[in-house]
Amino acid sequence: MEWLASKKARAGCNLANTDAFRYDLTRVALMHYVYILQSEADERRFHTGLTDDLRKRLGRHNAGRVPHTAKWTPWRLKTYIAFHDRSRASGFELYLKSASGRAFAGSAYKRRRNQATPRSTRGI
Repeated sequence: MEWLASKKARAGCNLANTDAFRYDLTRVALMHYVYILQSEADERRFHTGLTDDLRKRLGRHNAGRVPHTAKWTPWRLKTYIAFHDRSRASGFELYLKSASGRAFAGSAYKRRRNQATPRSTRGI
């Protein structure tokens, strides 16, 4: 940051602007996560959510402090997608909770699982 302060000083900027710039960088770095959890108690149960702190949120789910998921603890993280823009993350979460979004998530997971398994050597 020293090079930035000296560059701003040469440009006639004061340090208050540098601090504001540093504050803006921390705001930009904040990520919003859309996540899909799967219950270890009942593998047919999934939960989709949105958070700014994925580890803390998963801990709350597994501690039973989220009423909607408390019945099927413990949960494991199946996947997550990070967004810079909260409104886009919220829109994607709503899509995943729709019928077509659930079908998309299910088919994407099945495709990925099938790619991970070795192909059959039958017929060689």
